[in-house]
Amino acid sequence: MNKTELIKEISRLTGVSSKKTSRIIDSLLKIITESVKEGDKVSLHRFGAFHITTNASRLAYNISTGSVESRPVTKRLKFEPSKDFKKSVNEKAQKIVTTINESIKIEYG
Repeated sequence: MNKTELIKEISRLTGVSSKKTSRIIDSLLKIITESVKEGDKVSLHRFGAFHITTNASRLAYNISTGSVESRPVTKRLKFEPSKDFKKSVNEKAQKIVTTINESIKIEYG
């Protein structure tokens, strides 16, 4: 699902126009982005949390030169799904796998 499909689905479910829904989603994403940039953790109940993690500097092997180089400290965006979200996704995935397994018949001759 892309952003346009998301806007259409939210608009359909809520009865709010697509234009207003688009502005709401754009505002939501802007607020989340700005908050995470400032170092805040953004938590969405029953969905997950966005935050920045810092990886320590490290030594890395450069294949092209054959030397060991120092890599600087890096910051990364991390998303941690909530337990409810993970459970929901895992249950759906398990149902799909079970359906696929039941539909495959292997015959040995």
